[in-house]
Amino acid sequence: MRHRSTRDILDDHLRRRAAGDLDGDLLANYAPDVIVLHPDGEAFGHDGVRWVADRLSRYQSDSEFRCHRVLTSGEIGVLEWSGRGGRTDTMTIEATESFVMREGLIAAQTLTYVTAYTATAA
Repeated sequence: MRHRSTRDILDDHLRRRAAGDLDGDLLANYAPDVIVLHPDGEAFGHDGVRWVADRLSRYQSDSEFRCHRVLTSGEIGVLEWSGRGGRTDTMTIEATESFVMREGLIAAQTLTYVTAYTATAA
């Protein structure tokens, strides 16, 4: 496998997720034995990443999510992103993800997020 920087991997991860290409993201960017730590515990492997993505999709609608910051240093990366979700786009989501890369793939990931509802005009 050719050497990819942490930034290259995260940029490809973001591009594929924005396009709705979870399968492509898993194959190109995630180690088969990846571990993900998330608000509900831990998940393992590609099936674990799928489970976390499915769980998070419950909060998301068709609204656009924006990545505000990408930080990298060596094999470590951080993404900060936000968006609106829920059935009526009245929920805001603020999230931070961290990543550890090994041999050009995501070997470990953490995810934390906060949701809040905004009032709608009557």
